[in-house]
Amino acid sequence: MIDFVYSKVKRFGIEALNNLPTDLTSEHTGYTVLYNDRLWFWNGFRWCTWNNLPWSNETDLSLDSANPRTETQLVVATSSFLANGKQNINLSYGYDDLEARTLGMFEFLGASLNIDDWRKLEDIRFCLTAANGCWFNIRNNSNNQAPSNHKRIITKTQTDLFFVTKAEFTYSYYADAWILLNYAKRHWFGRFQFNPRSISAPETEINIDVLLPVGNRYYQFDIFCKTRELDASLNEVPTTTSRMLEIYSSVNDPMLIDYSVAGSIFVRSLQGSGIIKVGQNRMVYVRITLPNGATKYLDYGYIHLEEMDETINLEMTV
Repeated sequence: MIDFVYSKVKRFGIEALNNLPTDLTSEHTGYTVLYNDRLWFWNGFRWCTWNNLPWSNETDLSLDSANPRTETQLVVATSSFLANGKQNINLSYGYDDLEARTLGMFEFLGASLNIDDWRKLEDIRFCLTAANGCWFNIRNNSNNQAPSNHKRIITKTQTDLFFVTKAEFTYSYYADAWILLNYAKRHWFGRFQFNPRSISAPETEINIDVLLPVGNRYYQFDIFCKTRELDASLNEVPTTTSRMLEIYSSVNDPMLIDYSVAGSIFVRSLQGSGIIKVGQNRMVYVRITLPNGATKYLDYGYIHLEEMDETINLEMTV
């Protein structure tokens, strides 16, 4: 409980100071003052304040569409109002052509003007919004040198975050960083169409590599391949040896999706669906085994991949 007697609450109000005292101990718990137009109290360890500040009305920032950012490009968010410590910050980024694309990976948040005392920003909130369908990524606890008047971000997830559309942070003087409070994510879905290709005996495998934007995630997939196997006279041959469609992220752990039974007259399609865990390499590999005929064709194919929401790893063998 705040000790308003010890806080020197005077008959006509609370004591106003030009600076927050730095030599207080736990014995001074509850000491309350007015500083920088805000009410501050000492909790025994640090100064705390109640944040009832208005939000800044900064101009939405348009990035150059001729020089779009990449997913892993490290960038900073800079406010023109942060330094005064009297407003929560509300910034919006998009591109000048209104197209949806990545805004890069935000690494530091800060001010365009000098911040002489970061204590006055304790509990200030900083909101980032992606406009026009764009998204951004957040670097967790960067060990790079921060630009002047900027601080690192701690996501509290122990990881970087991807495909974020809106995020809100608060400044912690104790952590000397911006702490992520909450965020919203874009739902990622990708369709990859396979180019037609062919191989000749003795080759039996067609391999396709797909690079995804984020690794260490589970993805739902749906895959379809239309194939043909021809003899030397370009006549279609029956399936005397089974065809196979496999998908994997680790070469040592392939997942069999479709398997045509030997003896089938003609099997032109291979298809299936499921869930795959994609590793740090962000790669998904597709292997089509066509062991019959002199020439083998992939005429058409595609794979749909959809990132799943945060998932607890409960993989087990039964």
